Amino acid sequence: MEPASFRAQVRPLAELGDYETNPFLAPYHAPVQRWLKADGSVPRRRDLGFRDFGGWHDSMIVSEILESGDLKFKLVGQRAAEIFGGLIRAGGNFSTVPGIVFPDFHGHFGAIRAGGVYGRVEGIVPFEGREHAALHVLDLPVMDSEGRITFLYSFFRQRPTVRAFSE
Repeated sequence: MEPASFRAQVRPLAELGDYETNPFLAPYHAPVQRWLKADGSVPRRRDLGFRDFGGWHDSMIVSEILESGDLKFKLVGQRAAEIFGGLIRAGGNFSTVPGIVFPDFHGHFGAIRAGGVYGRVEGIVPFEGREHAALHVLDLPVMDSEGRITFLYSFFRQRPTVRAFSE
């Protein structure tokens, strides 16, 4: 179970069609709109060019979803790397990131790989010195050339949190 300051969910792909009115999805309108152009199904990686996500490059990570539910990071945007204090790098795996506050990540990413859902994460950045910021992540599944969901396009937003000062 995740700490109260961190919440991960998988949601039906059909919800993505309501991105304009969904408060969580609305800020991600550009990447969701591009993802939805794939004829109503999960897009193949070859159909999504890096340029398609202009304005999001620094705040995105492209990963391979391994059969175990672990992630192997392929591309890591500079802003996304900064959010995690440089601990996430291309070539690394999610399971080796120190200080993970997401114990069921295998189940979360495994469910996305199984199909029919996307991921959303809301919470505090789980690293010392970064806990002052709220993190929102949209995880979109992407198929390989054989039609299997084996890639994850993750889009990150960081918002300052408001903390009450005690006297």
